[in-house]
Amino acid sequence: MKILLINNLTKHLEELQEILKPHKITTAHFQELPENYSDFDGIILSGGSKYKVKNNEEIYKQEIELIKNSEIPVFGICLGFELICHTYGEKLEMLKEKKRCLRNLEIIEKNPLLEGINKLSVFEAHRFYVKEVKNMILLAKSKTGVEIIKHPEKPIYGVQFHPEVKIRENQGLRILTNFLKLCKTK
Repeated sequence: MKILLINNLTKHLEELQEILKPHKITTAHFQELPENYSDFDGIILSGGSKYKVKNNEEIYKQEIELIKNSEIPVFGICLGFELICHTYGEKLEMLKEKKRCLRNLEIIEKNPLLEGINKLSVFEAHRFYVKEVKNMILLAKSKTGVEIIKHPEKPIYGVQFHPEVKIRENQGLRILTNFLKLCKTK
C-alpha cells in the first residue's frame, strides 16, 4: 500500500514512519506536496507546532487544497485535524494552556475507524481545540472538546490527539491501524 505522509514539522515524524514501515511511504514537506495524489492509497497529515492554522492559511495553502479536493482517504493528526476542521468551517479555539496528557474519550458514533474499540484512552499534546462541529460528523469527544471527526461524504478523518506516540496507555494506534484498513478498501 502506498501512503503519502505530509510532514507539518512534527516532533513525531520518526514514530509515524516506523509505524508505516510495512507500507511504501512517501514523506513530503507540507509546502512541497506532489502535484498528483492518485497513485496513493491514503494520505496522513502529521501534527506540528511551528505554525498555528488560524491566520496562516497562505502557509498551508497546498494542504488545504488537498483536503478540499482529495478523493483518497485522508487522516489528520492534531494539526492535521485542525487543518481539516478549519478547511470545512469549524471553529478553532485556543486553550488557556497547552494540554499534554492521557485523556479518556467518549465514543459518540460507531464507525469503521473505531472498529474493535469500546474504551479509548489517547495521548494529547495540543494548544487548540474544537468545542463542537457543525459540518463534520462527531465520532468521539472528551471534556476538552471534539476528538475524532469524519467528513459527512468523503473518506476524511481527523483526530485531535497523537496515535503515533508509543506509550502503553495510548490506544490511538488502533485507530491509525483501522484507517490503514480503510485505505485498502478504497
